[in-house]
Amino acid sequence: MTRLERALEVVERIIEWVGIVIMVAMLLISIAEIVARDILNAPIAGSLDLTLLIMIWMVLLVSGIGVHSDLHIRVAFFVDTMSAYAQRIIGLIVFVAIFIFGLEMSIQSIPLIKLPGIMPELGLSNGWLFIPLFVSGIATMAAAFERVLRLSLELTKAQDSGKAGDNT
Repeated sequence: MTRLERALEVVERIIEWVGIVIMVAMLLISIAEIVARDILNAPIAGSLDLTLLIMIWMVLLVSGIGVHSDLHIRVAFFVDTMSAYAQRIIGLIVFVAIFIFGLEMSIQSIPLIKLPGIMPELGLSNGWLFIPLFVSGIATMAAAFERVLRLSLELTKAQDSGKAGDNT
């Protein structure tokens, strides 16, 4: 499992750097638009659409690694009152659900990627809006799968140590 963890960490670092580059690009495009519109009195066609497209890519790509970094939304108060074993079981259920969500996200994005039409200002296919949804779903599934494996191993170890304690 360490290979999977290392691979996910490499992917996470790559996505983080892509996110940084995307943020810088968004900032530069916005500054260029403001200068062109307000100082040069010549707005840049498609700059707002490009900024929105870049923002969609950034949010969805970075959200895909949120599962691996344990940034998903949860209500810990109830779960924290339970035993460690029960917490692992609930964690397992949660990450299986997150895996299914990532799978569904990827599957449902495919018809959206294939939608006809173009973004008029940019001349790009509308599919470019939904490609990050597919990638985010894959990243979500990979991270959730790793967590399911880790929790399953922890549960197995907990059960084995419980059985060993029964024999003494």
